[in-house]
Amino acid sequence: MKTQKSIQCIIPLTMAYMSVMIFSDLLVYKNIEMGYGYTTGATFVFPLWFILNDIVAEVYGPKVCWKMIWTGYIIQLFFNSLVYIVIHLPSPPGWCSQESFNLILGHLIWIELSTLIIYFISINVNIRLLTKWKILTRGKYFWLRSVGSSSIGEAIYSSLNIWLVLYGHLELSRLPQLIFWSFFLKISYTVILAYPATVVVKIIKKIDGDDLNDLEFNPFINQEMDALTNAEPSVQ
Repeated sequence: MKTQKSIQCIIPLTMAYMSVMIFSDLLVYKNIEMGYGYTTGATFVFPLWFILNDIVAEVYGPKVCWKMIWTGYIIQLFFNSLVYIVIHLPSPPGWCSQESFNLILGHLIWIELSTLIIYFISINVNIRLLTKWKILTRGKYFWLRSVGSSSIGEAIYSSLNIWLVLYGHLELSRLPQLIFWSFFLKISYTVILAYPATVVVKIIKKIDGDDLNDLEFNPFINQEMDALTNAEPSVQ
């Protein structure tokens, strides 16, 4: 089996991943008018979350990707906890901006804790599908596998997460419309970013190498590992 040469690019990828996670939480309550509907500001950042997962899983394997995901979640939890503590410390007389801080930052810790299960279910589905399809296609068609797996993961996350996070903050009748536009935009951005993501994967593979390691985490693909041990995967 071909072995991974290096992990030079994993640090900037992880930093980008963590930034996207934090940006998504900060923008979740920003409503944006879309003509026939509206969505949240997080919709414009969120697709990068799944795309970065796909890039890391494609190049370094699912185990490395899950390490990045857990690292990002723990650091995000640390960040949100500190923010919650600091904004609730006593303010001096005459301070008039407390409500603004509560509106933008006060919800972060609760969003992260309440969406934990949804978060890991959607990511798990995304990574497993991407990896399974990589085996079936012998490492080809990353762009297509990324669009397909990300779309399914985003559908799960968006439909459940919006109900959980925004229920009580918006009229109940407006939530289905918000889910539709949010999912539509996310899929559109995922398709648009598929080719740039493929270019990034090719560049990283030239720097760090590529192999089929780490796929044994999935019990459904073990039988296919032997046939691909000496295969040279490619990106199309």
